[in-house]
Amino acid sequence: MTDPKSKTRHILRKLFKNANGDAADAIGKYQGKELPNFGIMYPDIKALSAQFDHDNAVATELIVKNTREARIMAMLLVDVENMDASLLKVFIEKSETEELKNHLARHVLAPFLSYNSWHSLNPLIGKSLAAKTAIQYFRAFRQLPAYETTLHLLKDWIKGQYQPIIDGAHLAEVIYRHFPEKRSHFEHELQKISLIYPEVATEIQNWRDDFQYLK
Repeated sequence: MTDPKSKTRHILRKLFKNANGDAADAIGKYQGKELPNFGIMYPDIKALSAQFDHDNAVATELIVKNTREARIMAMLLVDVENMDASLLKVFIEKSETEELKNHLARHVLAPFLSYNSWHSLNPLIGKSLAAKTAIQYFRAFRQLPAYETTLHLLKDWIKGQYQPIIDGAHLAEVIYRHFPEKRSHFEHELQKISLIYPEVATEIQNWRDDFQYLK
């Protein structure tokens, strides 16, 4: 089976055979109704993906399918090292839900960043997705863009009041972890941000309080 369309049909049949109507209803309530879904939990999709090789032609077919599971499978099967910007743009466009954005950051954008510069990736993604990518880049590779770049990203995230709020906390945490020599400066910057944006001052203070557990 060498034809990408045939491989894709085979994968979709596998997904359909694992469909769970009750779980589909629960996923729809939690993740929203933007995409139909088969009710397959992420760990089971990941287990199914292990049966197939990384293949950008197949991933290209899957990412445009109008189902949650097909798009997650695309993210698990894409060959990120050999992924070009045009395909990356399709993946970004098709990541419509918060869940898909999280998977995209973890399985596609963070690995893509490991092969490319932040300056080549940043223009392709919005501020919220950039924050998710930085978080996943640190978790997967223990790396971040330069301190000033990442700090600017956090400031933009706070300014835009992006959601979910936990992404801001996670980004602040990885900055604090990765740049120990900048911790005093970072805390000072957070204090300044709190004065500029008093509506998030309490949340930022919670981040700073949690830093004590990272030392």
